Amino acid sequence: MNNRVIAALAIIIIIAVASVSVWYFWQPSADKVVKIGLVAPYSSPIGQDMDRAAKMAVDEINAEGGIWVEEWNAYAKIELVIAD
Repeated sequence: MNNRVIAALAIIIIIAVASVSVWYFWQPSADKVVKIGLVAPYSSPIGQDMDRAAKMAVDEINAEGGIWVEEWNAYAKIELVIAD
C-alpha cells in the first residue's frame, strides 16, 4: 500500500513540474527594448540633423525586427533616448 501511495505522489509531482515548465516556456515574451542615448546640440542645425539621422536609423532597424541580443537569445527593439 505504501508503494502505491509513493508512486501516486511521484506521478502527481512529475505532472505538476511538467505543467509548470510548459506554462513557463509557452508564455509570450515581453518585448525587449535596448535604450540608446543620443546627446546632441539641438540649438544648432548639426544637432537637429543628428537627431533626424538617429531616428531614421532606429526606425529602419526596428522595421527589420530589431537587433539580436545574444544574452536574451531574442531580438530586441531599439529605443532612442534624447538629451540636449
